[in-house]
Amino acid sequence: MTDANRQSSTVQFTWHTYATRFVPDVMGFSRAAAVQTIEQAGLVAAVTGKSVGVVTFQSPLAGDEVAQGSTVRVIIKVTATSPARRATQRGTGWNACG
Repeated sequence: MTDANRQSSTVQFTWHTYATRFVPDVMGFSRAAAVQTIEQAGLVAAVTGKSVGVVTFQSPLAGDEVAQGSTVRVIIKVTATSPARRATQRGTGWNACG
C-alpha cells in the first residue's frame, strides 16, 4: 500500500463528569422521614403505597452510587411493627387486614 492509498481518520473522545451521590438507607422510615432523607442526599423521592406506614422497598438500594438528581423509588406499607399498625392494635382491637 502506498502513501497515496492510505486514508487517515480522526477519533474524538468527549469526557463528561457527573456529580454522583450514594443512595441513603430509608428502609423502615416513615414517608416524611424517607422523603426528607432522600432529598437531603440530592436525590428525588418517588413514593407509592400507603400514606402511613413505613418504607418496605427502595430502588436503587442503599449504598448504590447514582447521578445527582436521580429518582429513588420507595413503597410505603403498614407492617406489624409500623406506628400505624400499633395504633390500630391499641384501638378497638387488632385489625388483621391492615
